[in-house]
Parts: sequence; C-alpha cells; structure tokens
Amino acid sequence: MSKECSIVADLLPLYQDGVCTEASRELVETHLAGCARCQRLAKQISQELAAPAKVEEIDALKGIKKRFNKKQKKAFLIGISATLVVFFLLFAAHCTWWYTHEYRRYAPFAEGKPRSEEYDGDVLYYTWCDEQYEYDVLVPHFLEWGGHVAMQRTTGNAQEEPEGVYIGRVGGEYVFSVVVNTADGPKNYVVDRDLNNYEGLGSDEDPSQAELEANKDAIQQLVNDAIKAWPFLGE
Repeated sequence: MSKECSIVADLLPLYQDGVCTEASRELVETHLAGCARCQRLAKQISQELAAPAKVEEIDALKGIKKRFNKKQKKAFLIGISATLVVFFLLFAAHCTWWYTHEYRRYAPFAEGKPRSEEYDGDVLYYTWCDEQYEYDVLVPHFLEWGGHVAMQRTTGNAQEEPEGVYIGRVGGEYVFSVVVNTADGPKNYVVDRDLNNYEGLGSDEDPSQAELEANKDAIQQLVNDAIKAWPFLGE
C-alpha cells in the first residue's frame, strides 16, 4: 500500500460522513479515480456505515409494529369485554322483566302447594282440591311464558260447564273471569274484585251490566271464595 493510499484510507471515513475539509475531499476523489484498491475500500466502508442505519430502521419498524399489535389486541379485548357486558346487562334485564311480569304473576298462587306429576316442558303443574273446588295453577319454567290459575266447583256440576274462576292480571290489578250457571246456560263475566265489569276481556258477547247485576250474588260468591283461597287477591 502506497503512502497516498494510507492517507486516503484514513480520510475515507471522514469523506463518507462528509466532514472532511475541501482539500481532503479533492485529494480523496482524485486518488479514487485512479486507484481500484481504494475504490473497493471506499465501497466497503460505505456499506459498513449504512448497515447500522438499516438495523436501526428495522428495529424501529419492529417497535412500531409491536406497539400497533399491542394496541390492536387491547382494542379487541375491550370490544369483546364491552360486548359481554352489554349482553349480560340485556340478559339480566330480560330475566328481571320475566320474573316480575311472568313468574310472579303465577308463582304466588302455588306457594306451599303440592306439585303435580303432570309436566309438558314449559310449565310446572300444581293441583289440589278441597270440599268445594279443584285448583289448578301452571307456573312457567325459567324464561318460559304462559301460566294459568283456575278454580272450579267439584260439587253441584249438573251443567256441562262447571262454575269457577280464572284469574289473570291486567296491569297491576288482578282480574276474575267468572263462569256462573244461569237459566240460559253458563255465562262468563270478567270483573275486578269490586265486581266492576271489564268489557272486552270476556266472551265474544260481553254480558251487559244488567246481566251482571242479575247474577251478582253468584259472581260475588265465587270471587270471595277465590280471595279466601288466595288472600293476597284482596289486598
């Protein structure tokens, strides 16, 4: 290696970084124009100086990707959690509504009563009898719909349809669908506990107020017997 090559070799790193003097730059470029050996050295130094920058860029990109993936994963987990919370709240609200408006409509009528062996998958049957009536209560299973409360006479059933009471609820008030046997056959009256007529909730032809008054004693007796069987109806 000549003396000039040694000087150029020492100047090449400064030349590559652009920090050498104008005189040194001219010396290096003039020498490189006619020296293949120093040209190869200059190319090697250039590649070595560029390599760390590429590594740093790659590391920086990896860091950005890692942060992006972390944020994406966090956003996904937050989305899943929010969905589960909303689903749970909706389910809880639905269960609460069902318990209040469906289950509690029928369950109080069956409290303390024997459950029947009869079962159809949607309701639980409760049946029992006393000296005058047979009682039937159907309580819906969890999140099922359609219960039933009824009491029918077991004595004096000469008519085809026995006298009795079917109990429902309109809004927050219990309603009595009362069947009484008259000279013209069975008649159905839908009344509250004070025997006010609920028009439109009875048979196809709602009995008139006069008809209701004519059979008031029989209706009142059945309503009183229902309240006696389930005292909370009179509260």
